[in-house]
Amino acid sequence: MSVTAFNLMRRKQKALQDKVNIELVEEIIDYENMTNEKLRKMLDDKNIKYSPRATKKELIELVEGT
Repeated sequence: MSVTAFNLMRRKQKALQDKVNIELVEEIIDYENMTNEKLRKMLDDKNIKYSPRATKKELIELVEGT
């Protein structure tokens, strides 16, 4: 295996591990105690569309991806 291929493999592994770590952190977050404004900010950061009339429960479902 060439050095370039090895480095590419390491970058892919790190990207995958970072994604897993983010998912684990998101599972730990207590969305119920967040404000609707904070939930909307999280959705905006992820470029997820939501209704301006969405309830807290609906916002949480969108953030969690369910």
